Amino acid sequence: MPRQIDLDTLPHAFSTVARQQGWSSLHSPKSLACALTVEAGELLSLFQWQDGGNLHERAASPATKDVAAELADIVLYANALADRLEIDLVAALHSKCESNARRFGLSYDG
Repeated sequence: MPRQIDLDTLPHAFSTVARQQGWSSLHSPKSLACALTVEAGELLSLFQWQDGGNLHERAASPATKDVAAELADIVLYANALADRLEIDLVAALHSKCESNARRFGLSYDG
């Protein structure tokens, strides 16, 4: 069974590390958005110059933890930004899923 993660606890874990490293003052919304973009770029770089046939294999390979680590960084920075801006990320995710379902004529029961 997959482990569940509570998005409400992520900001605390993230801010604890930031505080211990003295980074808290650097975590403005702009800086967090920039960091999020950098992490997305790092994820993209893992797939650069790969042909379409082996992309899924690379992402799913247990030997390659880079993709998982970059995805985790993206989620952590997105959650930290939402926390900093006092956005309920869970509510925003549900709202977006509902909007997408309506847009494509589907039902959403999340």
